[in-house]
This record gives sequence, C-alpha cells and structure tokens, in this order.
Amino acid sequence: MNNSYLKNDVVWNVGGGFRYLLARKLGLKMGMDVARGPEDWAFYITIGTGWIK
Repeated sequence: MNNSYLKNDVVWNVGGGFRYLLARKLGLKMGMDVARGPEDWAFYITIGTGWIK
C-alpha cells in the first residue's frame, strides 16, 4: 500500500494578476495572470471573460 498521501509535505504556490476594461461601450475586458508552483510557471491571458459586475 502506498502511503505517500499521508506525508506532511508542504507544497506552495503563488500568483497574481490584473484585469482591464478595454472598451467600455463594447464591454470588452482583458486579464492577465501569472503563477508559480513548485515545478513550473503559468501565464494566462483572457479576453472577453464574463466578470461579475
């Protein structure tokens, strides 16, 4: 039986991002996010996401 899930290892990650309203009349929104985990970086760009008003 593999008990690796019982280890008390600490796994960290950190990230941040911003959102911007590109065209108010069209409601076009854009966002960028960057995150770093224990092994890799992640970078996301979103355009036209339906955000809560």
